[in-house]
Amino acid sequence: MGNLKLSDLKITDFTDIVDVRDGLNPALRALFFALKIMPRDDKFTRSSRLLKDIIGISEDNFESIYDLLVNTTWPRVDLPFVDGHGDFGFPPAYPDFSEMKLTEFGKVIVGRSKKNDFNLPFTVPISYALVCGTLGYSRGKTKIPTHNLSEVIDAMLALIKNPELETKDLLQYIKGPDLLIGGAIENPEELYNIYENGFGIIKVIVTSQNFNWHWFESVGDYCDWYELKFRKVYKQEAYRIEIPYYAFMSDGEKCELMSLRKILKKHIEYYRAYKSELIDDELCDVLTSFKEQSSCRKTIEKLF
Repeated sequence: MGNLKLSDLKITDFTDIVDVRDGLNPALRALFFALKIMPRDDKFTRSSRLLKDIIGISEDNFESIYDLLVNTTWPRVDLPFVDGHGDFGFPPAYPDFSEMKLTEFGKVIVGRSKKNDFNLPFTVPISYALVCGTLGYSRGKTKIPTHNLSEVIDAMLALIKNPELETKDLLQYIKGPDLLIGGAIENPEELYNIYENGFGIIKVIVTSQNFNWHWFESVGDYCDWYELKFRKVYKQEAYRIEIPYYAFMSDGEKCELMSLRKILKKHIEYYRAYKSELIDDELCDVLTSFKEQSSCRKTIEKLF
């Protein structure tokens, strides 16, 4: 196998807008495909080799592109594309000191791709942009935080059964973002307008009571960036985070700000088109199986 270069993958913009049909952008599709075609006998690949030797990225661009991959690994998301070996805390270890390979889920999804044109979406049964979020798309326009996998699947199941549901109805299932660090939403009264209009700021307060200590212990991350905030948590102080939500996405024909209903509806339509023989009951079974295989952790709550 020769080196896989960006010019071979027909990517028009390495940090292009996220496609609503699979929740990924061309950069991630290319990186996943590179992991798939490597003759490695299912072994881990050093992250720096993946980025530099195979994809052809210079070290100047490591940070933003590396973040794209890191944020598709466990423990970052509930349904990871990538299995990471090394420190994937906040921030993750430098690419020379971490390794990656596709998860079984990633192999199945990437294995469906028949062409090296990564402007074409993969076929993913869930709305991956909502579950994974778009943290790491540093120069991209789409800004979506992570959401709970169980809640996203429940909303999709409800919309399949009743296509007339609106965003306000879907928010009965998706309660807002779900962050690994935990916390509580301070402005729940603004969530409808944010998810209906496709943009806004979601305010989260983190205290020692609602901080996700289990995640912190499992990641073992003691970097300075978080330590300053941990000191506040240990002292029973609170700190606030303002999370941008900007659902500017492409559906293959045009780019626009999309409501929560439109994101889920477009995703379901694309998956149905790919699986033309798939009836609604079978699609519901697929989504339910993903929910059962996941921990479906819930780490954030609303403040009223």
